[in-house]
Amino acid sequence: MAICSQCTEVEDSGRRMSEAIQLAVVFHTFQEITHSFMAFALADGSTDHVLYPSKNAAIDHQTDERLFAYLCLRNFPGGCKPKDAQLILNLHRWAYDHGHRFYDRDSPSLIMPVGHEQKITRQTFVKPGEFD
Repeated sequence: MAICSQCTEVEDSGRRMSEAIQLAVVFHTFQEITHSFMAFALADGSTDHVLYPSKNAAIDHQTDERLFAYLCLRNFPGGCKPKDAQLILNLHRWAYDHGHRFYDRDSPSLIMPVGHEQKITRQTFVKPGEFD
């Protein structure tokens, strides 16, 4: 399994996760988004579309903690591209497959590498004239 932006192929699970985040951004206020977590099934990227106030609350409402990726929406106030969503799912799948677990409910989210060859695909700036 590849966990880099150049090797990753976007699957339906990544598209599904991206669309769910986009829906949350459109139908909730900025304040709600920046203080919420969502849970996404590792199997197919599906979600219950609930904005949880904390990671612990998101974990409590799932059938099995290890079958879901928990995403803090503070990092995605403008949405998430499908490739970025796929990278997040792949990273969580890899971690669980290699014995890494989130048994400590207060553990931070996984930190994704930011090396030049592994940068996430999301633009962090707007080019002049891009939205004209």
